[in-house]
Order: sequence, then structure tokens, then C-alpha cells
Amino acid sequence: MLKKIPDFNAFGELPEGIHWAEWDKISLRFGSNIHRKKMLAGLKMVFTQLKIAGCKHVYLDGSFVTNKQFPNDFDACWDVTGVDVSILFNIIPELFDFNNGRLNQKMLFYGEFIPYDPSKTGTYSILEFFQYNRNGQKKGIIGIKVDELK
Repeated sequence: MLKKIPDFNAFGELPEGIHWAEWDKISLRFGSNIHRKKMLAGLKMVFTQLKIAGCKHVYLDGSFVTNKQFPNDFDACWDVTGVDVSILFNIIPELFDFNNGRLNQKMLFYGEFIPYDPSKTGTYSILEFFQYNRNGQKKGIIGIKVDELK
């Protein structure tokens, strides 16, 4: 059993670190209104497809994981390790559409998904980027073990 998602800090963000959470806890914590519930539905739809393709981990960021009542969107990165990209492309090709600032993803899922390859070392990764706010201060994000979703 994972720990509870920590309280927001004084800036309305999660405290520094990756906070692993189960889907039920994410839904309870971040599904406080209809707007947020739509975003959760978009996340769940993609998580289900990622799981089918062999994805194990997704990291969730953006105003969705802050105390903002009506977040603009969510930002998620999915770990490509072990993913059968051909399956994923066939069942959800929008994950590979990066045109117009990922507009299709935002329209379909209410947020955007970015592939993350942990084997690429020596570069500033999207996962690292997610863990800093606009002022360059460290903040927290949510980690989800997609392969454990029910």
C-alpha cells in the first residue's frame, strides 16, 4: 500500500519528489469538480491503452496536480521501457501526434502525453523538467504504476 498523496505546500504545489499513488487516491485527491473529472477520464483512457502496450510507469504534472480549482490541462510523460510502440500506435495514434503543440491530445484527453526514455542519459529529461516550477524551484509530481491499474 502506497502512502497518501502529501498536502500542497505554500505555493499550491506538491512537495519535492515523485509521489507514487494508486488510481483511487489520484481520483479522490484531484477529482474535486466536473472539470477535473473530465481530465481524469482522459487520463484513465490513455492509461488503459498504455497498459495494454506494456507501459509500466507514467508521471503526472501540470496545473492538474496543484491546488488550482480549474486547471488548464495536465502534462504526463510515459516511460517507453518495455512498450510495444507498434501496438500503441495502432490503438492510440494520437500519442504520436506532436503537431500544433499536441492540440489533438489536448482536445481528446484534456492534457498531453510525452514519451520519456530513461535510457537516454546525459540529457535533461522531461521527467527532470516536470520536477521544477516556472521559477526554477523543485516541486513534486505524481507517479503511477500503470501496469498495476485495475
